[in-house]
Amino acid sequence: MLKKEKIVIANFKMNLVLRFEMENWLKGFLRYKNDLNNLSTTKIVLCPAVLQTDIFANKLRDIKTVDIGLQDCFWERKGSYTGGVSPTMGKSFGAEYVILGHSERRRYFGETEEVIALKLKKAVTVGLKSILCIGESAEEKKADTTNLSLNKQLDACLKDFPPGQLDRLIIAYEPVWAISSNKPVNPPTVDEIMMAKLIIRKNLVKRYGTKSADRVKILYGGSVNQRNVEEICFEAGMEGVLVGKASLVPTELWGIVKKLELKLNVD
Repeated sequence: MLKKEKIVIANFKMNLVLRFEMENWLKGFLRYKNDLNNLSTTKIVLCPAVLQTDIFANKLRDIKTVDIGLQDCFWERKGSYTGGVSPTMGKSFGAEYVILGHSERRRYFGETEEVIALKLKKAVTVGLKSILCIGESAEEKKADTTNLSLNKQLDACLKDFPPGQLDRLIIAYEPVWAISSNKPVNPPTVDEIMMAKLIIRKNLVKRYGTKSADRVKILYGGSVNQRNVEEICFEAGMEGVLVGKASLVPTELWGIVKKLELKLNVD
């Protein structure tokens, strides 16, 4: 992808749980098929529930600007791991990306940085592009320890990450306190988002060098919608967004994509 391009990742979480809900979403999204195929500067990644991966991949296989991703995976390719999601299986059923380290995985499933590091290493090894989520809690923000929190997460999660796979790494800055399910009072400011990006970039440069660090895209996730996406991607300089709740409405997701596409082509 060219540096100018933006990426929009839709995380459906545990939604669209009934078949008719999934079918209605796909029907609504496919109304934009021609427009989607004409995108020149925006890539879309849809991350449905794992049971729907194959369905989404088949329904959308003719749209070259849309890829499919997993919401999580296990740290082994196969074996006696009841309930685990094999990254290799995900790829064979059409997934090209995987979200790892999401705050909800940490909160509800007890995932640690050590576990995330194992998943990350295996995912990129089997060919999945991995979206590593990091972000500070409300308590850490209040204590003004965002810098320490982000660096701690990066150091632990990337400890054994193979430098040769940096093309398959994406970092999503996801301040936990700003996620819509946490009912944020105020979203982060442009300056706060820019500062987080600087912290992440400095860590990557220190770890891999400037040239290699530039291969890693840095996105923002946290109550993203049509109203704030331009501010996030252009004023704060993020290279894309991780969209949660807004992605459940095809018209809203398309609106986010369209705003980025129009802005990029005008500029």
